[in-house]
Amino acid sequence: MITPNQSWSLKQFNQYDFGVHLMKSWVFVLLTFAVAHAWGSAPDQKKCDKAGNSTLQIAQCADHLAVQKRDAVERLYTASLAKISESANDVRSTKQQFQQEHVAWRKYVDEHCNFYGGISEGASAWISLAAIRCELQELDARIVFLQNIPWNPERY
Repeated sequence: MITPNQSWSLKQFNQYDFGVHLMKSWVFVLLTFAVAHAWGSAPDQKKCDKAGNSTLQIAQCADHLAVQKRDAVERLYTASLAKISESANDVRSTKQQFQQEHVAWRKYVDEHCNFYGGISEGASAWISLAAIRCELQELDARIVFLQNIPWNPERY
């Protein structure tokens, strides 16, 4: 530890003199930003924050919202899949690639958000809430993607 009577030359400076406290503060700052990002800025998510006083009530509202958004994603996906034209010269099979991509996207969301919830600290209700909020963000992004997919004539 550096004492007040030591000179502050670079030769005597030890990078570990700051101790663990500096490291903990940086971890706290990074986790704070990560959690704030996961909370999202979507207005419908903010409604859930005001849905009740307990974590359970907030989680129930967020879960209900996730069900609605999952349904919206599946409706958009089905409509987008139906709009893909089957042409004889499509050697890549765009329809099949899109189906595989959607399955992979679902798996990614499950794995990513379960991991995110798992690294969140606190009671299991907070972990579940973090995972649901993560899923809500991913669902919002998927909805935007499906609304603006290249073969969707309503995108403009």
